[in-house]
Amino acid sequence: MRCPKCGAFLEENRTKCFMCGADIDPNNAPTNEWKEETNTLPFNKQSEEKSYKDIDLNELKNNDKDIFDFFHDHKKAIIVLIILILLGVGAFVTYKIIKMKSTPEPDKPIIGSLFYEIGDEFTNVKKSQDTMVYTKTGSTGSDCSITINTGASTDSNHVKQLFDKTFEKLQPKNEDEEAIDITQQIERDESDYSMNGNLWYVMNVLYWNYNANNFSTLKYQYLSSIYKGYYYDIELANYSNDPVCNASLDTFRKSLKFIEQEE
Repeated sequence: MRCPKCGAFLEENRTKCFMCGADIDPNNAPTNEWKEETNTLPFNKQSEEKSYKDIDLNELKNNDKDIFDFFHDHKKAIIVLIILILLGVGAFVTYKIIKMKSTPEPDKPIIGSLFYEIGDEFTNVKKSQDTMVYTKTGSTGSDCSITINTGASTDSNHVKQLFDKTFEKLQPKNEDEEAIDITQQIERDESDYSMNGNLWYVMNVLYWNYNANNFSTLKYQYLSSIYKGYYYDIELANYSNDPVCNASLDTFRKSLKFIEQEE
């Protein structure tokens, strides 16, 4: 039996508790037996509890998976995805590098505000702030050459004066500097045209040989343009009538354009 006061376990029929000293009525003392409390819920709780034998281990595994299990289950797909991402990043970086290298630098003026393209077959034999002279590699003298002059334009008739003075200088003369009539005569042909958005005045100097069925040769071409108060005069010479020289001069002529200079 047990002590009704402190709950100590006692021998049967004891009248005094040896633990707390309380008086005990053997007939009313609690016994050593425990009674299972009756479930008062409207349903049987034990009926819902599964036996460990009935637990699905696969269900437990599925509910207990972490990131490492996910990677293990989808390892191939994840590796393929990572490879595709790396290839995409590599292709993008390569494209940017190639684009950066292949993007041409902006054109910059070479003399004054004038830009032009000159072939490798020409050699720059004179270079200053207001003059550029190029001769074709392998040619003798100025048989194939380009001469560029620039300066402040102070005369509204600059182009006319340039062409008149140049043509007069090219006329065959005798010892007294008087024009003479010989079998080879020269003529001038003037025009103007727009090149890359800029107006250029042109004078072609033709050499006529009357002893060769009136055959004419274009040996000189002069170009002049005024840009922001500065003149740009160009002489293109092909004295030997070389077709290769003509092609080189034509490429140069088509590249002429004015560019704003950076401050």
